[in-house]
Amino acid sequence: DNPDARLIIKYMNGAKWPESIRRMRAAAGEAPNIELIGDVLDEDRMNELYDRADVLLSMHRAEGLGLVIAEAMLRGIPVVATNFSGSTDFLTTETGIPIGYHLIPVVDPQGNYIERDSFWADPHIDEAAAALQALRANSHLRERLGRAGAALATDFFDPVRYVNQLKGILKIGT
Repeated sequence: DNPDARLIIKYMNGAKWPESIRRMRAAAGEAPNIELIGDVLDEDRMNELYDRADVLLSMHRAEGLGLVIAEAMLRGIPVVATNFSGSTDFLTTETGIPIGYHLIPVVDPQGNYIERDSFWADPHIDEAAAALQALRANSHLRERLGRAGAALATDFFDPVRYVNQLKGILKIGT
C-alpha cells in the first residue's frame, strides 16, 4: 500500500496459467505501484529489469537451480526466497533471506502438473513480507546481504571451480 514502494512481477508462460494470471491481475487491481510483466525478455531487457530491482523475491514451490536467484546474487541484489529446492545450495542466511515453508501435495487445478504422491513447498508469506519490510527499513542489511550474496555466487558459479570439481569427480589430472 506504500506508494513509495514498487512491486514488479515477472512471470513466464502466461498462456499455460490463465487462471493464475487472472488472479494476479485481480489482486493487483489498479495499484499504480504494481507492474506485471509477462513478455519474454531478451538479455538487455532482463538486465534493465535487474537494474530496477532493490530486492529479488522468489516464493517458489520448487526450483531446479534457481537461475534468477543466482543472477540477482551475482549482481549484488539481496534475495528473499523459499528455502527449498535448488537454491538451497547457495542461498543461506549469510547471503540472503531464506523463507520457511511447509510441504503440501502437488495439486494444480490447471492440470499442468499431474504428479501423484509428490510434494512441493508452500512458502510462509508472512515471513517473506516481514523480510521485505526489514530490507526496506535497513539499507545496511540490504548492502551486507548484497555483498555477501555476490561474493558467494561469484565463487560458487566460477567456471574454473566447476571444471576443477568435475576433474576431481572424474579423477582427471590427479
